[in-house]
Amino acid sequence: MGNFGSNIISFMGVVSIVCLLVGMILLLHIIQQAFARAGVIWGIISTVYPPGTYLYCRRNWEQNHPRFMLVSGLIMVALILWLVVRSL
Repeated sequence: MGNFGSNIISFMGVVSIVCLLVGMILLLHIIQQAFARAGVIWGIISTVYPPGTYLYCRRNWEQNHPRFMLVSGLIMVALILWLVVRSL
């Protein structure tokens, strides 16, 4: 049973890292869109000020809503799994 538990914890750790990696890649894509579509000011706001990405997505919510929610969900899953792994 110890080996099975160790494998489950390792799997949760890998899933957490992958979720965080994919979430960060998608977040960088949103920030790149802010630079390309809305100009340098929104790009800098999205990069320096963490809620700035939300504010940029809010400007065109219909188009950015699915990607923003996916990034938020992936980061939340990664943090929850990381906390579970750390507590064990």
